Amino acid sequence: NMTFLATGRIESASKFQYSVTTLIKTPAPDAYSHPSTIAVRSKSRLGTVGEEVTVTCRIGGVPRTFKRVDKETGEEVTVRTADAYFNVIE
Repeated sequence: NMTFLATGRIESASKFQYSVTTLIKTPAPDAYSHPSTIAVRSKSRLGTVGEEVTVTCRIGGVPRTFKRVDKETGEEVTVRTADAYFNVIE
């Protein structure tokens, strides 16, 4: 059902209209790799900066297309991709 558990430290949070976007820095997988940072959306604040949180999220997304010029051919091509969103299940 496209859900996952996100655990990490709150780096920042900002409110826009009816949702709060929180940046969460996750623990590094091992001593030689870098931690990841993800953005999750929720209806209310998840905590304060520096606080550790664990939240269940649902993955959502929307398709996106844009034009770009192929550097090798000079031809304009349509690129199809998707924007993913992580929404906190509250």
